[in-house]
Amino acid sequence: MLIIASMAAVGFGGLTGGTTTPRVEPTPGATPTPTAQAPGVKTYPGPQQVIDPSKSYTAVIRTSKGDIRIRLRADKAPLAVNSFVFLAREGFYNGLVFHIVRKDPAYAFAQTGDPTCRADGSLTCTGAGGPGYTLPVEQNDLSHRRGAVALAPIAGGMDLSGSQFYILLGDQPRLDGRDTVFGEVVAGLEVVESLTERNPCFQRPSSNNPCQAEPPPGDAILSITIEEG
Repeated sequence: MLIIASMAAVGFGGLTGGTTTPRVEPTPGATPTPTAQAPGVKTYPGPQQVIDPSKSYTAVIRTSKGDIRIRLRADKAPLAVNSFVFLAREGFYNGLVFHIVRKDPAYAFAQTGDPTCRADGSLTCTGAGGPGYTLPVEQNDLSHRRGAVALAPIAGGMDLSGSQFYILLGDQPRLDGRDTVFGEVVAGLEVVESLTERNPCFQRPSSNNPCQAEPPPGDAILSITIEEG
């Protein structure tokens, strides 16, 4: 089942609220409350069916820091993998940056897939962009361990972003059952570890969650190649 959304999902860290809005502690993968889609961002009513769940798929993410190779688990999360493969083949991810990268032990992860967060700076990075649709959670037995790849949940809702995903840099078993793990890094985890640390102020900062009003430029996805076997 697909859930069509005119507003996209948000990031691991949440969206900045007003000055009196209570801060919610970020959790790996949780995106901010959706906002209106930015002009110029291509959206879709939903992904076309492009995978065969009986086959194996690998994604090679070429970044400005090196390649990340991900085994996609179509057997465990066919909806998430199909959406990822569809968008990758559409070139949706090309030119996007890893807009949140945190390396503190409690929240060590790298997140990307927001079409407003572009390396060319042509749009204001909101942390809330998406492809125009969301996905339901697919329960499986894949754990949120170091190297796991999962769809980012939308803050305040039960749905997941259709495009934003995060890669864990540490074990997070408390997240098991919360969202959809759909792959794991099989080569290039050192590339993920080398990504520029960024924590934009998508939500109110605190002493244990300092954000950056002017974060450094993010590392870009140059292309994603899908290998099918």
